[in-house]
Amino acid sequence: KIFWLEKISFNELLHLYNASELFVFPSMAEGFGIPPLEASCLNVPVLCAQNTAMDDFRFFKSTMFKNNSESLKNALNNLSADPKKLNIIKTEIISKYSWDNSTSIIHKLINTNAK
Repeated sequence: KIFWLEKISFNELLHLYNASELFVFPSMAEGFGIPPLEASCLNVPVLCAQNTAMDDFRFFKSTMFKNNSESLKNALNNLSADPKKLNIIKTEIISKYSWDNSTSIIHKLINTNAK
């Protein structure tokens, strides 16, 4: 079943993520996918389609699938909800995509170009 949820609050979103056993992102042509990153940061195992921008994230490589049912089935069978692996993904996301890291990069670029 597919449930289309609109205009849910941040707290409702957190409850949905926390109640999830698995997050699947079977997009046909998504840009930058925030939902898989959010789910991963809440220690929810994530499966992502390879034909999206998510293919650029190395930490999702072992849980990527092609947009067909056989590949998705194989990814589900290979999925490991190993807490250590989930924590590694979460740590990598937080370290790379934090406001502190983003402002540090921008600050370095500004200083480099100002010289």
